[in-house]
Amino acid sequence: LAVWRPAGRPTPADEKASETYAHRIDIGRIAQRLGVRWLGWLPARDRPIPVGASATGLADGAAAEIGQVQSSDCVVFFAHGFLGSRFDCMGVCEALAAEGFTVAAPELPESLAASYDPSEIVNRLSIFAAVHTRFQELAMPNQVRFGIFGQSAGAGTATMLPSTFELGRCAICAFRGFGGTDPLLVVASSGDNVIPINFIVGALRDNAAAGRSTRFFETAVQAQNVYSAA
Repeated sequence: LAVWRPAGRPTPADEKASETYAHRIDIGRIAQRLGVRWLGWLPARDRPIPVGASATGLADGAAAEIGQVQSSDCVVFFAHGFLGSRFDCMGVCEALAAEGFTVAAPELPESLAASYDPSEIVNRLSIFAAVHTRFQELAMPNQVRFGIFGQSAGAGTATMLPSTFELGRCAICAFRGFGGTDPLLVVASSGDNVIPINFIVGALRDNAAAGRSTRFFETAVQAQNVYSAA
């Protein structure tokens, strides 16, 4: 679990500031995930990534502490995609923390280097449910507000989680539909050769036909101008 805390938030006394993200690529694991099991012997490689200048209060690893949670906190989760990493959107996570959000990104079973395999009880939804519950427990008796964004397979996670995300949900580069009431932003690209933009637009039109208020923008700048004015 990687946690980015807002600037100025107290951190555990024994926690040392990290200058790099502990990014790791397990080549054998990737081969097995792609069905080439006979290459499972291939080694893993550490590929540390420099922490951005704006990163604050970073905690990472199996023993990472969420730290202090306040009643005014806004917490955002990030869900990475298939063969992704909790650091895939580290720049966005750093920027959100710099704006006062607490951001949490678990390493999911289908990642580049997870130390465990998925099972019936250990999967994307159960992992996020556990992280969500932990934040709620740390905030008690107060309430915090949650948001979530995900990329590729993580976009499906962002739209499938049953919890309430008052801050909204964001699905990047994937969308099959959404039946909830939380605010939702879907981001797609005409340059995406994995999930064509026409597929995503079609799913959005189906959602609109089902009665969900939907608005389309051709560029991110258009969306930003509209919501900044609001």
